[in-house]
Amino acid sequence: MTVLSVVTSGVGSLASVVFVKGSLLILLAVLATTLLRSFSAATRSACWTALGIALLVLPLVSALVPRVAVGIPAAAVLGSREPMVVSVQADAPAERQKSVLDRWVPWMPVAFASVWLAGCGLLLAGLARGLSRVRAIRLRATPIDDEWAALTARAIADSFGVRRRVRLSVSRDVDVPVTGGLFRPFIILPVASGDWTRRWSSAVMVHELAHVARWDYGGHLLFEVVRAVYWPNPFIWRAMTRATTERELAADDRVILTGTCRAEYATGLLAFATAALEPATARAVMGLAPSAFRVRMRAILQDGVNRRLPTRRDVGIIGMVAALVLSSVASLSAGPDCECPVTPNAATFGGVAAPRERLAVVSRIPHPRSRRVGLDDARQDSLLTTLLRDSVPELRVIAARELRLVGAQGNAVRVLVSALSDTCHADRWRAARALRDLRAGRALPGLVHQLVADEHSAVRSMAANAIATSGVTQGAALLRAALVGAPLDQFARVARAIDTLGGTPAYERLLKAMHAARRT
Repeated sequence: MTVLSVVTSGVGSLASVVFVKGSLLILLAVLATTLLRSFSAATRSACWTALGIALLVLPLVSALVPRVAVGIPAAAVLGSREPMVVSVQADAPAERQKSVLDRWVPWMPVAFASVWLAGCGLLLAGLARGLSRVRAIRLRATPIDDEWAALTARAIADSFGVRRRVRLSVSRDVDVPVTGGLFRPFIILPVASGDWTRRWSSAVMVHELAHVARWDYGGHLLFEVVRAVYWPNPFIWRAMTRATTERELAADDRVILTGTCRAEYATGLLAFATAALEPATARAVMGLAPSAFRVRMRAILQDGVNRRLPTRRDVGIIGMVAALVLSSVASLSAGPDCECPVTPNAATFGGVAAPRERLAVVSRIPHPRSRRVGLDDARQDSLLTTLLRDSVPELRVIAARELRLVGAQGNAVRVLVSALSDTCHADRWRAARALRDLRAGRALPGLVHQLVADEHSAVRSMAANAIATSGVTQGAALLRAALVGAPLDQFARVARAIDTLGGTPAYERLLKAMHAARRT
């Protein structure tokens, strides 16, 4: 396995997590919070926090949990039913078979990974720069020596169940209150806080200490990291805004629950909004988004809003549902509903996966007319037999033509008839398609058996196509004998497979054979 193939596989998994599974989790969170719009902002905020945790661990969980394939029909993944016959000169130089696009396509995963890493690094660097500015402001801030403010903050913290020591300070570098710190929380007030009334100072401390009690600073950092990972997904930007808004609404609800006048509180927030000369600083700490200001004003002034705090039972239910959804989404894997490779025996080609590169390998096989008819070149015949089940129509046409010319078609038919009994239905489907291309009459008994007994409709339909090209007269006789005494549901399955042949003469012959077997 080459380094390029490893990178390609890793980028494929990353793209699946970032775009498909990540989008599914975000959309489910949007649906959940929409259904919970009559609940409190704190409850909805818990849902968004659960989403952030789920997105953070999604890549790890996706790699660990067993995968459940989404049922995409094998025929849709492995190729079209009818081959697209394209004439390709077998002895053309490999360089002529490669276009500019073919040379660049293998490196597209590397380019995507580079762009993703660059964006991730820029976002994390921006977060680090913002946190560094906040740290510098905190170190320059002056501790508050107002005994009333200290006692009030301690009393509010105790009522909220905060056992951590909260450091209060003032700074000329901020225009609005700033809260940060996980295990050593701090609140930085502007210098103008000295002119505030005690009622307004108390309301501000309730709001900021509500953030501390809810560990909102950790939630903000969580979503910053998640956004850095999922930044190519446009949904994550909207999700971060929604999560930030719900955190602010939950803190506002705590202020209103203490009995603060809603009109006075809204007026004070409006003053903060007009005085915030450094919105980037506030965003680096709490993710305050100006676009959410109108939503906050409406929620504060609106009557009948649910402001109830979620109970431990509510949080537990949200956590269990999030874990269940996470495990379900992480286990999804798009593709055929079996784990068969799209290109069987890819090791035969030295790990080459690109169609044009496999075509170049075939072009280096000696031209059939340069070999004596009947000469058994085991390696080349094995390669051609493998190509009969390839996903690229041109390769199948070349393989079938060359096997006929070198007299090795019989060996290929035996291998393919044996493959009709594989446990993987995608392999059975490929084998039936290859036999259709070979038009081998000796494969008719095996094809008829698959038409009658195979459990997958795609295999039955392909077997009917192979019978139509390999010898419909003998196939009709074998089908009539195989269906004698069969149950009605088996007749119905065969009829549906034959219907794929349309109004062709083969369709009429096989349909008559089926009706004759039913009358017997």
